[in-house]
Amino acid sequence: MRGIIERLVGIDVEAVAPAELATIESLAGDLRRRLDALPDKRGTGSLAMSPLPDGALVERSPVSGRGNPLAPPLTYSFDGETTHAWTVFSAAYEGPPGGVHGGCVAAAFDEILGVAQIAGNAAGFTGTLTVRYHALTPVGRRVDYEAGLGARDGRKMTVWARSTADGELVADAEGLFIAKIG
Repeated sequence: MRGIIERLVGIDVEAVAPAELATIESLAGDLRRRLDALPDKRGTGSLAMSPLPDGALVERSPVSGRGNPLAPPLTYSFDGETTHAWTVFSAAYEGPPGGVHGGCVAAAFDEILGVAQIAGNAAGFTGTLTVRYHALTPVGRRVDYEAGLGARDGRKMTVWARSTADGELVADAEGLFIAKIG
């Protein structure tokens, strides 16, 4: 599905015969109807509220979910108190020419900051997210991330992250997360 999404964003529809586009549209409609007929893990609620493993963020997340075709996805590793991740953003995430859309960059940081706090035995919801863009995050090249916990004050915790491409800092972020009560 990722390959289909990647290809769809780049089709030059003016250079394709209308009959071919109609055939592709019909095939996509057929696929959608077949998928709609299959059992749905969500039932009537949110997949996020489903018991594990179906509710697992690593499966359903639009940023890092292995099972979500919208996700780049991110690949994680952990080294002590530092969370590492990497991905290659495809053209489906392009904003400025050759660069990842800033909103996608921010979404990736929100995800990585959340994973870093969980890896540090903390868990909360995003209160604020500050992203500083130093250079274009490139499309089609590996982007590496590192993140970790900062200060804690009661239910508030700060988490930091930075991203690089080919060793160059492209962005950094800080998030304030608020731990859930109870």
